[in-house]
Amino acid sequence: MKTLRNERGFTLIELVLIIVILGVLAAVAMVQFGNVTTDAKDAALQGAFGAASAQLAIAVNTAKGLPAAANAASPDFGTEVYGKLLYSTGISKANIACAANNCTFDLRTNACVVGVDRKITVTYNGPASATPGLINITAGPTTC
Repeated sequence: MKTLRNERGFTLIELVLIIVILGVLAAVAMVQFGNVTTDAKDAALQGAFGAASAQLAIAVNTAKGLPAAANAASPDFGTEVYGKLLYSTGISKANIACAANNCTFDLRTNACVVGVDRKITVTYNGPASATPGLINITAGPTTC
């Protein structure tokens, strides 16, 4: 077999240049995709809120009116909305608290570690409040 004398491989400078270029591309990719987990958790909670909103609509349709706060007359918000919501795959509900005119509960990812996991707080304003039927949503990395 014939070999040509002028055939060569890559020089050291060419190899180092390729490694540097790959390193720069990897650094850019890490910055670009670094928040994917956080964004996924936020999207999962936003999707989970859809179930809470739908359950409230079912409760309103069943009761032919807005569900009252937990310490008011039946049907109450805790039973008709919060009590009927089931979540799995890392999303949980916690901390229902009902006052005379509104009920609040949290949707959480995992154990809700501050700065890592996310929480959405859902507040429903009952019939006796100034804005009956209004649902307030507070989302973000808050103290759990």
